[in-house]
Amino acid sequence: MAQPGTLHMVRPADYWWLHPLVKPQLLTQSVRQLRQEGFGPDQVDRGIELIALSQLLFAVSLRGLVVRGPVVNGQSAFVDVGSWLGAPPPPLDPDEAWARLAIRYLASAQVVALPSGLYDLVDRETPDMLPKPRLLGPFDPVLHGWVDRRPLVGTHRGVVTDNGIFKATALVGGRVVGTWTMGGDALRLQLLEELSTSNRRSLRADTTRVRSFLGLDPVPFEWYRPGDPGPTG
Repeated sequence: MAQPGTLHMVRPADYWWLHPLVKPQLLTQSVRQLRQEGFGPDQVDRGIELIALSQLLFAVSLRGLVVRGPVVNGQSAFVDVGSWLGAPPPPLDPDEAWARLAIRYLASAQVVALPSGLYDLVDRETPDMLPKPRLLGPFDPVLHGWVDRRPLVGTHRGVVTDNGIFKATALVGGRVVGTWTMGGDALRLQLLEELSTSNRRSLRADTTRVRSFLGLDPVPFEWYRPGDPGPTG
């Protein structure tokens, strides 16, 4: 099943209960994007009968009519669900489906059932209340999955762009305080708010760890605020 920018490979038998779980969130997006292109509900229905490209292909997938099938001449083909996967099994209750998905996600880990009915990892260490200052890469999972990112991002704009780009960020006290870029000559941090000397020192130290992880030599650490004439070392 496909989400914008992400392709998830699943077993044929799992399609039937996973599709209803992901459909509601994506359906709203599909309807909005089609409306922006000038397609009303009747036109979408007519378009699905005639063609299925781009947003129409997305819409017809959400309706459970087609799925991604074999690769033909180097291109991914879409096939009719019934012909490709066969008859559907009895539908799952949504709560049971979410529980199955969570257990699958934790399949490679040991879990323990809690009295509340929830599950937790066996021997999981209690995390610190707040992480130490860290530089996070672009599209870091910390920024993903929020209904409202304000507890993490606050009022800072542009950390996640309108076209869905998650910038590399600096995290201090569990909050985003800046964004950063890295060229061949320096790692540059754009501050979104004032930082103490000790926090800037911690972020400076993290540049060495980032470069080491990437197999690169250390470079100078520069930071600046919006409107500054130039970065400060």
